[in-house]
Amino acid sequence: MRALFVGMGSIGQRHLRNFKDLIGPKAEVFALRKTNHSLIIENGSAQHCESLAEHYGYESVATLADGLALKPDVVFITNPSSMHLDVALAAARAGCNLFIEKPLSHNLEGLEELQSVVDSNNLVVSVGYQTRYHPCYKDVESILLNEDYGSLISAGFEWGTYLPDHHPYEDYREGYAANNSLGGGVTLGLIHEIDLVYSFFGVPKTISAIGGHLSSLDMKVDDTVSVLMGFDRDEKLVPVNMFLSYAQRYETRTFRMQFNEGLLVCDLVKNSVVVYGSHGSVLYEKEYGHVDRNKMYKVELSNFIEAVRKQDTSANSLKTGVDTLSIALKIRGKIDEFCD
Repeated sequence: MRALFVGMGSIGQRHLRNFKDLIGPKAEVFALRKTNHSLIIENGSAQHCESLAEHYGYESVATLADGLALKPDVVFITNPSSMHLDVALAAARAGCNLFIEKPLSHNLEGLEELQSVVDSNNLVVSVGYQTRYHPCYKDVESILLNEDYGSLISAGFEWGTYLPDHHPYEDYREGYAANNSLGGGVTLGLIHEIDLVYSFFGVPKTISAIGGHLSSLDMKVDDTVSVLMGFDRDEKLVPVNMFLSYAQRYETRTFRMQFNEGLLVCDLVKNSVVVYGSHGSVLYEKEYGHVDRNKMYKVELSNFIEAVRKQDTSANSLKTGVDTLSIALKIRGKIDEFCD
C-alpha cells in the first residue's frame, strides 16, 4: 500500500510509524513537508537525527501535485487544521482515500464539495478520533445504550490541561494550537471531548457558552470555555455541561452521567469507570490501569486500512467530522469576541 503524508509533526510521525508497522515491508511512504526540522518525536519527547527521511524510510516530494502524481492509495492529512481542506479536496479529486487528523478543518467552507467528491469517487475517509477506542469509552457506550442504570438525567464533561506541556520540545506560542490563523484554540484543539459528547448524545438542540482568552498564556485565541448544551432525549431537554481549558496546570479529564439509578464517573487520566448507587455503594467498577495510547491510534488506523482494502465506505467518518466541527464552531461563535 502506498501512502502520502502531508505534515510530519508529532501526529504525522505517529501515524507513519503505525502505518509501516501494520503494512510491513510492502509499505511505500512519501512525505510532503513545509518545515525542515530533523526531530524524531515520540512519547512526548524529541531528539535530533541526521535525516527524518532516512530514519523513517520515506521519500520526500516537493509539492502536493508531485505527491498525488505517485497515485497513493491513501493520503494522511496531518498538517495544521486550517490547511486540511485544500489538501483533502485535491487528494479526493485525485481518487485517494483520506485519513484526516481532527479537527476536520477550522471552518465549514468547502466541506459540502469534499463530501460530494468523496461520494462520487467512492472513497474511504476517516477523521482521527482515537478516544473512541479507549476501553473506558467502550464500557460507557454499552452502559448508556443498554440503560443499565435507568434513563439519563444530566451529564458533565471536563478536560483541563496546560498547553505549554503538550510539546515541551517547542515553543507553544509558535504551534498551531496557540494561533487562530492555523486553526488553534482550546475548542478546536480539545475537540475530542466534543466528539465524545456527540457520539453519546448526537447533535445538541441548544448551545450556550462563555469563555475566551482568560489566562496569562501568550496567545490570542480561546484558552478556556464553559459550555451548556441541551439534548432531546425521551421528549426531555437533557442538560450536558462541558469545560475545556488549556490553562490548567494539573491535568484532569473526567466525565459524569447521572442516571435515575446511579452516578457514572469516568476518569480518562486514571482510566477508570465507576457507577455509584445510594449512600456511596458501588454498583459497577472497572479500572484499566495503564492504557497504551498508541494502541488506540493503531486500532483506529487498522480499521481504516481494512476499509480501504475492502473499499468499504460504510465506515466513513466524514459526517462525524463535519458534525463535531459544526458544534465546535457554534461554541466559538459565542466566545470569539473574548479571544483577543
